Order: sequence, then C-alpha cells, then structure tokens
Amino acid sequence: MAQISVPRIPGAGGGGTSKGLFGLAGLVGLIVLLFILYLVSPFFTVGEYERTVVTRFGQFNSLAGPGLHLRIPFVNGLETFPINIQRMQKDHLNTYTIDNQELDAAVTLNFRIAENDVRRVYTTNRDYRANLEAFMIDRFKREMGKVNITAVAAHRGDVALAVQKSLESDAMQLFGITIVDFQINDIRYTEQYRRAVDSAAIAKAKVEQAEQERRMAEVVAQRQKIQAEGEANAVREQARGKADGELLLATAQAKGKELVGLAEAKALEAQGQALRSNASLIQLEFAKRWSGNLPVNMYGSAPVPLLNLTPDSQQPPAPTR
Repeated sequence: MAQISVPRIPGAGGGGTSKGLFGLAGLVGLIVLLFILYLVSPFFTVGEYERTVVTRFGQFNSLAGPGLHLRIPFVNGLETFPINIQRMQKDHLNTYTIDNQELDAAVTLNFRIAENDVRRVYTTNRDYRANLEAFMIDRFKREMGKVNITAVAAHRGDVALAVQKSLESDAMQLFGITIVDFQINDIRYTEQYRRAVDSAAIAKAKVEQAEQERRMAEVVAQRQKIQAEGEANAVREQARGKADGELLLATAQAKGKELVGLAEAKALEAQGQALRSNASLIQLEFAKRWSGNLPVNMYGSAPVPLLNLTPDSQQPPAPTR
C-alpha cells in the first residue's frame, strides 16, 4: 500500500505546543496581576475639574478634591463626577406650535454640577444626564406650544429664555443641577409650510409692487397736473398781459384823440372868436391862401378876389384917431 505523508507544521510538535500555551498563559496572568494591583492599589488621583465620591461598602463616605488620595482596597469605592460646564445637544427635537404646526429644532443645553451638589447628585440622581434631557425636552415643547408658527422666528429668543428660566428654577430643585445656558440653534419647518410661506411672500411682494406702482402713478399724475396748471396759468397771464396792454394802448389812443379834439376845438373857438372880433382876418386868410393868379374870365358884376375896385367915394371912411 502507498504511504500518505503528512506535512509537518512548525511548532506543532509537543515541545512547541507547550511553549505556545505557556506564553499565552503568561500574558493572561500578567493582565490579571495588573488588574489585581489596580484594585488593591491604595492610591487614586482626582483631576482639576472633577470630584470623586468615595464610598465605604457602597455608602457615601467622603468627597475627594483634586490631587493624590489614599483608599482602602475592596472597602472604598470610587465614582467621579465632572464639575465643569457640560453640553447636551439635540439636533432633531420635534415639536408642535399652538396652531398645530410641526417643526424640528436643534437645541443646546449647557449645565454644570456645583461642587456642593455632587453628593446630592450621587445619592438622588446618578443618571442625571438622561433625567435632565427628558426634562429639557418637556419644557421646550411646553414653551413652543404657546407660540404661533408665524411668530417662532421672531420670538425664538423669548422661547429660549423662557425654557432656560423654567430649567433654572426646576432643575436645581429636582436634580441638583445648575443651568448655565439654553440655546435654540436652528429651526426647520416642514416642506408644506415652507411652500406656503413662499407663496405668501410672493403674494405680498406682488401687492407691495402694485402699491408702489399705484403711488408712482399718483406721483406722475400729480406732476402732470401741476405742469398743466402751470402752463394754463402762464397762458392766462400772457393773455391777461396782452389784454391789459391793448387796453392801455386803446386808452392812450382815445385819450390822445380826445386831447387832439379838444385842442382843435379850442383852436376853432379861438379862430372864430378872432374872426368875430376882426373881419379883416378873413381877407388875411384869403391872401394867405391866394396863389396870385387872376381869373381868366371876369364878368361885369362878378367880384375880383382881393381887389377892391369900387370908387373911393364908396370907400369906407377912415377911422378917426
């Protein structure tokens, strides 16, 4: 029969197996020894922003501050609490407003455990983070349920302040925890509400645009009215000035004619008066107007202008001086 050869595995021999088991057992033994040393070690340290509760057989014994301390192994237990400011953050806190509108909020709560309250927290509220988170969620939903969805953005600071005051008064009394600050970091509305807000914003913008156009039209109409009134007043004043000028001209002309007539009447009256007082003036006027030419045909009885051909006997007597 043919022989089947089995390949030899390094370290698979008896000596190798014993050596490997011994190495593993030594490692485990070293870990156990270190753990035992840790448990039975009489020393422990406390950080600057920590306080450690030291118990004796499970009961509160003392509160250890920063530094190196001694303890009795298997007698004293240790539990450390941070006393610096801690942060609790909720990124998706769902709630409803007073008008039954849904929204999600991201909130942050800053708090701390005062050194004098560490013992109280240890004895009455060791699961303080879970309890404080439930308390914060309840107070936030309560305050947000008092606000209309349209006023959330405007009154976010008021809501945050109301939640903080509620936590400050109740968290210390119930849990022994000091509230430092509460913030509403973000508010996320539903898609349906965002679409409604967008539609309302668009409608409002259109109304404002129409109102602006109406005001502009009123301004343009008022400007055109003022311009038309100005032009009409200018035409009216121009016509009035022209009429006044023509009236003044006609009045002046009439006055001038009146004065000319009066002057002519005065002249005629003076001339008549002169003629009545001196008949020789008529002959003088004839002499002034005569050209010096005698008539071509003269008849026996016809008078000859400006010639006195009557006999001397018929001459009127000379005036006696």
